[in-house]
Amino acid sequence: MSIKALSLGSAKQMHINLGVDANSISFSPSLQLYDPTSKSSAMSLRIGFKQVLRVFRLQETLRSAGSIAVHETQASQSWSPFSHNHINSRHASTRSDTSKIENKKSKVSGDEDVVQLFNAHRENGTLTKPLALTYLKDLDRKNCHDTGLGEATIKWMWNEHDRYEFPRDKDLLDQMIRHLVKEGKEDMLWNWIEQKSRKTDSLGPKDRFVWRSDAVKSLVRAKAFASDADNLDGALESFERARRSTYSIPLAPARMTMAQLLMMPKDKTGIDSVDNKAEMETPKWPQTSIELWEDFFKGTDRHQDVSEPLSVQLPLYHPGGPNAMPFLKHCRYLATKENLVKNMVNRPSVTPWIARGRHAEAVLRQQGHEKDADWLGEFIRDLHIKAEPLRRKVQSRKAEKFARTNKK
Repeated sequence: MSIKALSLGSAKQMHINLGVDANSISFSPSLQLYDPTSKSSAMSLRIGFKQVLRVFRLQETLRSAGSIAVHETQASQSWSPFSHNHINSRHASTRSDTSKIENKKSKVSGDEDVVQLFNAHRENGTLTKPLALTYLKDLDRKNCHDTGLGEATIKWMWNEHDRYEFPRDKDLLDQMIRHLVKEGKEDMLWNWIEQKSRKTDSLGPKDRFVWRSDAVKSLVRAKAFASDADNLDGALESFERARRSTYSIPLAPARMTMAQLLMMPKDKTGIDSVDNKAEMETPKWPQTSIELWEDFFKGTDRHQDVSEPLSVQLPLYHPGGPNAMPFLKHCRYLATKENLVKNMVNRPSVTPWIARGRHAEAVLRQQGHEKDADWLGEFIRDLHIKAEPLRRKVQSRKAEKFARTNKK
């Protein structure tokens, strides 16, 4: 037997002994033309063996940790190949050898296994954003936020902060921030938010900072639900810090999210019928600081050329007591603007407006303003009737989505 054949056979035998399919291994030309007197051929053979050992170690790590359901092929098709230019050529060969492992559907055996899988992929250069999102979601479903995976994720993304793409990365950002808040690592997020963008020409001025806007929006929501307290003080303080930041942070999305949280009722009330007696809503976070609430309120819209300004809705849920007069006054204004109402009933935002109108009616009655309450009740009922086509359209879309889901 020639030295070439012996070397090739020994290499394949080594792959078999390591549990790797020998038929799936490709050898470089330098390995097939092995010359025992050539230093370069010997080096090529050693490199070949090292690649095999690297694949074997990764397989052993993943096998001991357990596998997870990952649709990597489908997810990777939606990602630009330029998203991972920081991975060097040494990692590129490992990625191709581990693609079969990433696409396997199986079950994660424990929280430590998820972290071990994350770290294994990160160390081997095969970690992707879809994979990171899968691991974060798995821990979130188990209500397990003390593994440090939020910190690990933001460190991994640290050099990719200009690569954030909306809406593709939004779920990953939400999950990462949720974990960071519960890990007590919020300062790491602020360091990320307040970095200066390295890019100067590939993204427009609005796109360049969209991740800052989304990060603050996710942060205020995460702070609201991370605490068992009956106030939104932490979320309001985060919003105020962003507002006072010297960096360019578009705050419109975070402001709307913060307002929705401040107006969120403790118990959801249905509005399928407005013929029943109107009832007052109890805020979900009733002990919110009045001072912080006032600071936030000062920055809301103050224009009457919009149909549903926050400035007339927020006072209905003032922590010091509800005030329905601004809402009533604006509804009287809307009654004189047919075009505004016509556009209003064709937008999904009319649904919470009607719910708040019912709350405002109950507040007026509780405070002894019966005539005002009667007028507002009639106006809200008329709005409810005009919005019926929109409700039917929404219900139809839900039914179609449900049918498609069951068909699959």
